[in-house]
Amino acid sequence: MVENVHVQGTVTSTVGNCVGGMFGTGREAGISNSSADVVISSVGQQVGGIIGTDAGLGVTITNCWTAGSVSTTASIAGGICGDLTAEGSSILNCYSTASVTTQFIFGGIVGRACKGSKTNANNCNSLEPGNHVENCIAWNDFLKSDFISEATPAEHYSSGAVIGGTAVKNYLKNCWRKSDLSFTDCPKNAELGTYVLVDQEDADPEHPMVKGAGTYAFAYHGKAAAAGKTLSQVAQEIGWSDEVWDFSGETPKLK
Repeated sequence: MVENVHVQGTVTSTVGNCVGGMFGTGREAGISNSSADVVISSVGQQVGGIIGTDAGLGVTITNCWTAGSVSTTASIAGGICGDLTAEGSSILNCYSTASVTTQFIFGGIVGRACKGSKTNANNCNSLEPGNHVENCIAWNDFLKSDFISEATPAEHYSSGAVIGGTAVKNYLKNCWRKSDLSFTDCPKNAELGTYVLVDQEDADPEHPMVKGAGTYAFAYHGKAAAAGKTLSQVAQEIGWSDEVWDFSGETPKLK
């Protein structure tokens, strides 16, 4: 168990995957009431503001926030977690204001949540990993594909405001994004126009998420907050506890 831990600084990785502001991998861990204000840069996959990945052994992250930036020249990056690969891994009542920059499969909260499988129809439509991403707020400075130019641009795996690519039978509930979130997908996806931010209903195994029109459009964007709302106001409206959070400023802080 990791509680009431707050980190600041810079994390730079020049080789390998699994890089995070607090942990590269969070194995069978519970992380709560913690934060990471970090500048992360990597050349590998699975990069996140709190953890890079759960390493297939499960993690629950509750009442946490991140700021700064998460950047990798590879893919699979998120403001809180890069890759959820274990049954039941969950992220609850968290927010991120961190910018996220990578090639594709990036999200304001989670890069990918489908057991480490490729975000294609066979995997994402059939899997039930039981991941919970609930009551989270993607308030990122921006989410951006920094894709290397291709001679013939190709359609690539989806990216999203909350989760870049998710199994449609995950538990996706009551998540929100900044109304004017700056979101830049990779060139071909942007050209196709089928990978845009849209409001989505809650989902669970009995009511699967409706995928987008693109071949690999398995992103979860949540809903856009009302224009002019502060992050603290949104957090209060979705029921975050004032015993845990201080809402006196525009951005919630842990008590």
